[in-house]
Amino acid sequence: MKTILYFLALMLISTASFSQYYSTGQEPSSLEWKQINTKDFRIVFPIQYESKARYLASLFQDLKTKAGKDLKHIPKKFSIVLHTQSATSNGLVVWAPKRMELYATAPQDGDSQDWLNHLATHEYRHIIQMDILERGFTRILNTLLGQQATALVVGLYLPGWFMEGDAVCMETALSESGRGRQPEFEQELRAQLLEKGAYSYDKAVLGSYKDFIPNRYTLGYYLVGKSREHYGDDFWKKTLRKVGEESMKVNCFSTGLKLGMMHKRNSVFDAFKERQAAYANAEFDVENIDWDQVQELNTHKDGKLTLYADVMSELKWEWQVQDRKLIAAPSKSIIQPKAIYTHYRFPHLSDEGDLLLSKTGLADALSFVSIDAQGKEKTVFIPGFDYRIGYDYKNGKLLWSEYKADLRWQHADKALMVSYDTKTGKRKTYKQKHNCFAPVFSKDGKRILTVEMHTDGTGALVIIDENTNEIIQRIKAGVNELFMTPQWAKNDESIVVMIQSNDEKCLVEIDLKSEKRRLLYRSGKTNISQPQISDQYVFFTSSHTGIDNIFAYEWESGQVSQLTSSRFGARDPYFDASHNTLYYSDYSADGYEPHAVDIDNCLWKKQEGELYQFPLAEQLSDQLGEKLHPDTSNLAQWHVKPYNRLAHSFNFHSWAPVFISPTEENMDIGISASSQNLLNTLFTTVGYKKQEGYDKGQFYLNLSYQRFFPIFNSKLEYGKPSLAYLGQRKNMSTGEDDTLPLDTEWKQLEWENSVSLPFNLSSGRHATFLRPKFSYNIYQFTDYQTQILSPGFNPQSYNLNIANRTFEELEYQLYFSHSIKASQRDLQSPWAQFLQVDYRNSLSKASNAGNVFSGIGLFHFPGLVKHHGLSVYAAYQHRTTLNTSFGNTIKSPRGVSNLLGLDCSIMSLDYRLPLAYPDWSLGGLAYIKRIKMGAFIDYGMEQGHYINTDNLRVNFDNKIASAGLEFTADMHVLRLPIPLNLGFRLGYENETNSVFGNLLLSYSFDL
Repeated sequence: MKTILYFLALMLISTASFSQYYSTGQEPSSLEWKQINTKDFRIVFPIQYESKARYLASLFQDLKTKAGKDLKHIPKKFSIVLHTQSATSNGLVVWAPKRMELYATAPQDGDSQDWLNHLATHEYRHIIQMDILERGFTRILNTLLGQQATALVVGLYLPGWFMEGDAVCMETALSESGRGRQPEFEQELRAQLLEKGAYSYDKAVLGSYKDFIPNRYTLGYYLVGKSREHYGDDFWKKTLRKVGEESMKVNCFSTGLKLGMMHKRNSVFDAFKERQAAYANAEFDVENIDWDQVQELNTHKDGKLTLYADVMSELKWEWQVQDRKLIAAPSKSIIQPKAIYTHYRFPHLSDEGDLLLSKTGLADALSFVSIDAQGKEKTVFIPGFDYRIGYDYKNGKLLWSEYKADLRWQHADKALMVSYDTKTGKRKTYKQKHNCFAPVFSKDGKRILTVEMHTDGTGALVIIDENTNEIIQRIKAGVNELFMTPQWAKNDESIVVMIQSNDEKCLVEIDLKSEKRRLLYRSGKTNISQPQISDQYVFFTSSHTGIDNIFAYEWESGQVSQLTSSRFGARDPYFDASHNTLYYSDYSADGYEPHAVDIDNCLWKKQEGELYQFPLAEQLSDQLGEKLHPDTSNLAQWHVKPYNRLAHSFNFHSWAPVFISPTEENMDIGISASSQNLLNTLFTTVGYKKQEGYDKGQFYLNLSYQRFFPIFNSKLEYGKPSLAYLGQRKNMSTGEDDTLPLDTEWKQLEWENSVSLPFNLSSGRHATFLRPKFSYNIYQFTDYQTQILSPGFNPQSYNLNIANRTFEELEYQLYFSHSIKASQRDLQSPWAQFLQVDYRNSLSKASNAGNVFSGIGLFHFPGLVKHHGLSVYAAYQHRTTLNTSFGNTIKSPRGVSNLLGLDCSIMSLDYRLPLAYPDWSLGGLAYIKRIKMGAFIDYGMEQGHYINTDNLRVNFDNKIASAGLEFTADMHVLRLPIPLNLGFRLGYENETNSVFGNLLLSYSFDL
């Protein structure tokens, strides 16, 4: 049974193997590129980023000996592409083709560590994780399949929690900060374990629509970090090597974990008993746990489940101990609690006295809401995508920064300032040359202060005229400085800003007239953020105590005091001077809620003592015994030269003894090789496939060139098909028509070419795309060779020649889509439109293919209840002939065959709703997250005529209808990260007056 399930998993992964060929998009075609090429790595970067690229070269050289020290592994040479034109802050490693991509713009909500240090360390660790697998059986697969073999082994065996958690461990161990030292990073799991308990492994790893689940970074950090603490560095080194060497075995990862824990697990639990006894001797009030029973209950056949259960038990106990030591300051939520996990963050007071908040959660897409004194909630405005660091409010206007996609280039998106006037309902965008983050209004609302980030890695504070959008003043950041979340101060005569520099943070005041700086508070490695200004204090969030809390810097004395003592975390301070009230967001297992406290009733505890030390983070650092120290004394040593696009057009990375076309998401028997260049501008698939009807197979070549604004695609297929059939031929001896068993072979060339213009018109919460496309296709049929299969017929008596033919067609297509963002629980966008118009024109009269026009519309509407959805599909198609050389572009009513006719039309209504969120684990076989139901009605018409055997014209006008129900479930099988939608359809159709049923299966990829 296990073998069958394993091969089912292999089939599922193989069928979707095209997902490994991942393209993030392109930069503007005019960008000039350079490179630093060494024996260990190649860095490819835009010309203006040379200074930072040289630093990165030294950084990667330092990481070479440190980032894989615990695994005793140095990776083979790899390539890095730097995306500097984008407002995105991110990074990724992909293995088909093998590369690292870094989005260099630093975020405004980062910790004290330099962004490039953090990013490079994390992504370099991913390189090591994958490179170490290329041994044993995986190396054999690499020979057979190329780089895609490693990607498939990772997808099959290494959970996302390991990949990301292990990388977070390394970024933490190699620095004095890292996410492992950030309270906000741990608070979600901490609150869940203390307030709701541990979820099943499947739920924790594969997610839920019912409950909020901490992400794989947090879960993985503790699973990987705790296993390192208890079992040493060899634990993961041996496990990864085992996976690489024995990737033919379905349980290689789980077995590696079990073997690693086998000899030390008893001693780990003995240590728990000793620690518990020490607490008891100190008369500390802590729950007495039977660790022998816990160990027995936590033991599973699957090593992943055992490790997960052990770590959750340990964390819950440790955090319970800390929780009982904590003396929380009194505070309470000022809104009614929600039954579903929901964030209410960034409290402000409106001019009318209502509470303004940002709201998001499992059931809600991000929005700005107001809550009045009676507790009535109202949506104020829905901002755009990727909004995340708060907003400003003054004089009836909201102000924030959101991402705006470029019209064409995926790596040229911008961070724009946007305001919304709550009184007039007008939205305004302030367009600037550079990316602008964290904007705030001056008191009178006539000026905007913002952080400006440049494509060369530098930044500045900028003051902009709100009315004219002109820059009034620019204050440049120093070398390696990052300005973060500035605020106006002292009647708008100065600025208070967080500055990140040399892996530390500080709070600085800058006088606007002289631009002189005054250091207010140096937090060092402690993460501080979100300054808010009053006449007496600068309020901010600090991680000094090990839990995020609100602190205050007093202008007059310079004293820093702790104001709140939150159980899990307090953030987003806002001070209302008129009522002497401090507002902030307080976290619990149900999300953030706004709290309010009189400023005089706050804790006012003077900040004293050393920064809280996170035990696991310190243990990881001590074990590794290394810190990042890139040699920057001679950055000129790194030789920079131009990067020639033409010379690097092709990069064949994967091949297979089967035919795989990533661009067409297709597999067949044959052989294939795939190329994708480093800048994602040329994609190539070449191969041979065992196509049905081709005795000797078919040669295949597919090119997609995406450097310029238009996208050019060309596909060439060539082969010699053959066909055995009964055909009539005139007998030249008798003059009669004979029916002969014939076999015809010919050369067939299919060449399809297209050019498309992908316009991204997205703005705010609206995702909008327009794509006109023009195609020219040519099909040639030549060198026909026909033979008679039966010896009873004389070939000399028949003319078996067939003339060469050429079939040409033009296709014009216009595609448009628009949707607004949906919540996690929504089954579809509540408001969306998808339109497509096609016209296919045959240029070859002899083919009698005619012309085909079609128009398709799909429309999504909100349902009667939240998360329900109504869809309307309407389509029309017209043919000039019944020849079906051109296939249908519109769908047919469910349960019936394709619509046939000169004129065809269809209208469909679908209503979909969730039935339950069960979170059922069926062992390791399946995990069911959501059960859904849908009802549908389809009505189609086909009209036309044909000539019957009596040479008479027969008209037809058929009306076809069907209706039924669909029941599906969102699930995962075999604990694979591929979300499946599996179910069945049951309906009735009037064409044959019968009941029909269909199995429904679709899938997507979590990248």
